[in-house]
Amino acid sequence: MAQVCPVALRTIDQNIVRLNAGQIAIWLFGFLITHSWIIPVFLAYDFAVRLARKPAFSPLNQISFLVKKSFSIPADLADEAPKRFAAMLGLLFSLTTAVLAIFGFGFSAIVVAVLFASCAFIESVLGFCVGCFVYQILQKFVK
Repeated sequence: MAQVCPVALRTIDQNIVRLNAGQIAIWLFGFLITHSWIIPVFLAYDFAVRLARKPAFSPLNQISFLVKKSFSIPADLADEAPKRFAAMLGLLFSLTTAVLAIFGFGFSAIVVAVLFASCAFIESVLGFCVGCFVYQILQKFVK
């Protein structure tokens, strides 16, 4: 997918992002089975530390780096801005799922989690970032 208008002027390894997305989909599947609000809170924490550019504090990022290194997966660098926007959406989805689950809106939490898990699964398996796509559309309106 072609990236437009770099804002962050930094790059990010898309393979790490895809590995993270796979783990997020797995965790959300766990949420769908257990309905435990701890899972979206954990995901919100993980998104927050990655958005703060503190990958050493992100358990998902650490696992992704180990998998990447173990399987000698080459880096696939892309502009960071669309991925950061997508991560902000991930944080929003995580927090929304957690709040809905905590306050007893189980069905709504499940709907949000299914949508979120679908986006993470698509990113992980197909390499298509829904958040990045939304970012590109928004960039057309900003110009």
